[in-house]
Amino acid sequence: MLKLNYTVHPLLNGFFTVSFNNGGKTKFPKVENIPSFSFLIIDEKNIPVLVDTGFDINKIPGSNSTGIIKKEHHLEYNLKKFGFSPLNIKTVIQTHLHWDHSANIGLFPEADIFVQKAEIEGLFNLRENEETS
Repeated sequence: MLKLNYTVHPLLNGFFTVSFNNGGKTKFPKVENIPSFSFLIIDEKNIPVLVDTGFDINKIPGSNSTGIIKKEHHLEYNLKKFGFSPLNIKTVIQTHLHWDHSANIGLFPEADIFVQKAEIEGLFNLRENEETS
């Protein structure tokens, strides 16, 4: 039986607050300081796989939404701690395509991107206010 060893490292991407202000008639409550994580999986041959690519502080939906991303929250910074750059990542697994999980996908031009078929199909049938990048 083949047994491989993997290590999984949670990478904090920062925190965001989502707030929709439509003249006090919002049906969505303000949600504050939500942490965002990606996960770096490294196998015994030092091959990295990234799960989710996190949010982009410039692309948070909502009129009064904000984000906090310190230097140590940037994906590039986190990957460098493990000896990798975005160009070293050849496999990205997106759990789903909400903006807070996938907005930084453009940082990985060399990667094969894996996502559920239903997520791709859903891009062509978005509902009003759908939470997808």
